[in-house]
Amino acid sequence: MIYKVYGTYQYRVYKYIDADSKDEAISIACQGQPLHEWAVKTAYKEDVESAIQTRPDETVVIKEDFPFEEIRTESGDLFHTLEEVKALGYTEDQIWSVVVADTDEGHTYSYGPCEHWIDRLGYVATKEKHDGNTYYEETV
Repeated sequence: MIYKVYGTYQYRVYKYIDADSKDEAISIACQGQPLHEWAVKTAYKEDVESAIQTRPDETVVIKEDFPFEEIRTESGDLFHTLEEVKALGYTEDQIWSVVVADTDEGHTYSYGPCEHWIDRLGYVATKEKHDGNTYYEETV
């Protein structure tokens, strides 16, 4: 059975999960983050072709190293404000917020659209543009 799982951890998350029950789907979607730390969590059955199907307006979380070259300050630090990055000629769709969360596996660094401010460490820029819905998560 395919479930569409909705939750809010550091940001809004939608995932399609192949599971036997609603509770199992939520547990799989949380992937190690404690369920009590999720602000909203629910799942419902959805008629989809596969568990990896997503829609263009829904969040996609990719659990792998950030694939783009990070543009940082001259000293190699993260930028502190959007204005610092914009002053260098980058647009908001080239600016990624970097947030951190403590998990059972270690520290998870999430790279996503620049509007995040909770647990934000700073910003990086890339030559590539993001779609506003994709996040990359690295756990160290």
